[in-house]
Order: sequence, then structure tokens, then C-alpha cells
Amino acid sequence: MKLTKPEHNGALQLIPGVLRTGGPGGNLTAGLQNRAGTSTIHVMDTWPASRRNALRQALLETIDWLRRSDDSVYADPVSSLIESLAGHLRRIEADEAVDRQRLSLLFAPTGQLQETSIDNGWGAVFLRLAEAVDASLPPDNAGPDE
Repeated sequence: MKLTKPEHNGALQLIPGVLRTGGPGGNLTAGLQNRAGTSTIHVMDTWPASRRNALRQALLETIDWLRRSDDSVYADPVSSLIESLAGHLRRIEADEAVDRQRLSLLFAPTGQLQETSIDNGWGAVFLRLAEAVDASLPPDNAGPDE
């Protein structure tokens, strides 16, 4: 993360419990305290809004394909997969942390979504969606996901 700080006098110390986002794709703000009082430092979010939106779109399209699919013997029921992806969508829309590991597993080769897509004739579409999800996921050290 990049740190930018306002002019200050003396050493800064983080005020415990004061860390908040500035909205979807926005910056993080942390309250800091120096000898002269309280200052604010802005932490640039390393997961840009464009990537967050791309992930949102890929999840929406995956849900759309799942709604037209039957269950696979190699995966959880389609309804469970839809609910899981819908939960990730709610977190994205609420600007909350995304479970990067869970999404990676869902979209992994031979994962539940790929098995379901192959069984329902949209395996090639799944490969495109998995690539989009992989490219859109926040880095391991992205702001709201720490």
C-alpha cells in the first residue's frame, strides 16, 4: 500500500480502531495521532474500482449461467453455488473484504464451478469467466482485505 501523509510535527502513532474505507474502490483512511493532536493519513487502496467492478460483473454472469444449469454429480448443488457467489457479491457491493481464497477455489480448474459448467455445456464460457475473476481479484495485501 502507498501511504501519503499530511504535514505534521513529530512522530505519528496509529490510533487503535480507526481505519475505514472511503467507499467502493475508495481510499482507506487511518486516524493518526502526533504530538500536536490528531492527523489523518490516507492509505491508497491497491484494489482499484475497475477491478472490483470487473469481478462483480464476472460473478453476475456466472450466476446467470448457473441459473440455467442443472446440478453436477461432481459439485455442490447449483443453488448452493449461486448462494455462495451471491454472498461474495454482497460483500463487494458493501465494500467489505472479499474471501480471495474461497473465490479462487470456486473458479479453480476442476473446481465445482468448472465441473458444473462442463456438465451443462458452458465450459468454454467458464474458462473466460475464471480468467476474468483471476485478473480481478484483489492482491493478497489489498487494503480492505487485510
